[in-house]
Amino acid sequence: GVVAVWAEGWLVCVCGEVGCGRKMYSECRGCGSPTVVLISGGAGAATSWTMADPAKPAPTVFDEVAKFARVCAYDRPGTPVDLADGKTKPSRSDPVSQPTNTQDAVRDLHALLRAANERGPYVLVGHSFGGLVARLYASTYPNEGAGMVVVDPASEATQAALTPMNAYGTWNYTRTGGRLPLTNPHPAPQRYLTRSDRHTNV
Repeated sequence: GVVAVWAEGWLVCVCGEVGCGRKMYSECRGCGSPTVVLISGGAGAATSWTMADPAKPAPTVFDEVAKFARVCAYDRPGTPVDLADGKTKPSRSDPVSQPTNTQDAVRDLHALLRAANERGPYVLVGHSFGGLVARLYASTYPNEGAGMVVVDPASEATQAALTPMNAYGTWNYTRTGGRLPLTNPHPAPQRYLTRSDRHTNV
């Protein structure tokens, strides 16, 4: 259940596959059914949906959805929290051993919704990696879904399509809370490359 209250949301004690007794950050607002659950991309926390770009002020997804429905956003463990000055701070959810996978994210989200007493059915909204989480959640718990929206979703083929250099760049940027550029300016260290890649100029 809820173990602490932040100004914006709650820390909820969850028991999932990745661990028991961990705390995950969640914030919910509005009323009505179905509940809209916002699932951020790989390097995004709840702030992906709750913060506007200071350079281009506009209503946030979270605020707009809360006007007509119950809506929840949360910090997946390891996702950095965006701050208004463009910097980040560590996740408000307890850390877990990395790497984690889509199944871990689905189990955590299910445990979080139950522990926070947020009842279904849910409309799952997933961005990027969150699209994978939404799709797997819907197929794992088919009786809990009322609908799904995916925004620029990743696919099962995303990892296979990455070269070792791009895979390393993706991992390195997201683990440090950075945002991914369109090209990776930092080549992968030799130990991350396959034997055939070591013979190419990276």
